[in-house]
Amino acid sequence: MKDILNKLITHKTLSKEEAKNTLVNISSGKYNQFICYIIFDCLHDEKYHIRGT
Repeated sequence: MKDILNKLITHKTLSKEEAKNTLVNISSGKYNQFICYIIFDCLHDEKYHIRGT
């Protein structure tokens, strides 16, 4: 999770697999509400992208 947050905060791109795993973990309740807020806040900003490979 730390790697994902660092990528998002530093405007790096998530791979398709990283994005998928992150969403699966969010939906299964593995991340607390604060972590989910940070992820969605970063993804909401147009500077952040999810790249399909």
